Amino acid sequence: MPPFHLTLTVEKQESPTRLDVWLSANVSDLSRRRAQRLILSGSVTRNARIARKSNLVKEGDLVELHTDPAPKNWTALPSPQLDFETVYVDTDLAAIVKPSGVPTVPLSPNEPGTLAGAIASRFPECATIGRSPGDSGLIHRLDAETSGLLVAARNTETFERLLEMQRNDQIEKRYTALVKSTGAQLPPIIDLPLGPTDRGGRRMRRDPSGTPATTLVRPVEERGEFLLVEATIHRGLRHQIRAHLAQSGFPIVGDQLYGDATVKGPGRMFLHATSIVMRHPSDPNRDLHPESPLPAKLTKFLIDLDSAKP
Repeated sequence: MPPFHLTLTVEKQESPTRLDVWLSANVSDLSRRRAQRLILSGSVTRNARIARKSNLVKEGDLVELHTDPAPKNWTALPSPQLDFETVYVDTDLAAIVKPSGVPTVPLSPNEPGTLAGAIASRFPECATIGRSPGDSGLIHRLDAETSGLLVAARNTETFERLLEMQRNDQIEKRYTALVKSTGAQLPPIIDLPLGPTDRGGRRMRRDPSGTPATTLVRPVEERGEFLLVEATIHRGLRHQIRAHLAQSGFPIVGDQLYGDATVKGPGRMFLHATSIVMRHPSDPNRDLHPESPLPAKLTKFLIDLDSAKP
């Protein structure tokens, strides 16, 4: 694997900002905690000097992220302390629930606290399976703040079959989201190609020359000025559901990147992967439909919304 190297120039901002805060706001899927770990490891420079997390960045500063070359083959650092729920498991695969706030896979071999590391601890056979080092058999990923179902293969043959099924739109992933209604008509199908807005890939936007992406949307229940919806995708691009709903006038509550900053959310993004519908990769006559209910924090937020009604 070649060295990871990302160069960013600080654009105009109202006041100087802590480096770790600025990084988490400007690098895709990089939480403040992960930014701090990169800084502490010496992997971040500001204006060609090794940075500290308390450094303040201002307009024109040059910030670089760089890591030493990783081994060609490496596995996720085991994270036995990270607990997760397994809703289905057999000799071929496991359907698991990722908690919110946990990175799905590591950026480097020494990154602790990832779901992939927890999977490698509980299912050691998954450790060396994946498209990229550190994937631990996972066939897809969730943003760090998104919770819910993921599927991990427990052997290489199953992994390859699952990838083929995913490429052929034979794996259906359903999510529940709470969105802010802005008066627009909720479209049943959002078919918009997406591409990154910048080199860092922090945001995705509608891009006619981008990658095709389709999201099916179904209204579930009105909650005052909010609407509970089910969003369904098959393959899925980075931030696809978040970007599609926001582009259509229905930003997800609590989404700091695409949402409405004036809406007070539940302290996290209201997006949860609730179910996966597929045939078993080893038995095409057998259906699998693992499910995961909304986490308690999101359920409480809905209850509080009902309580606040006049």
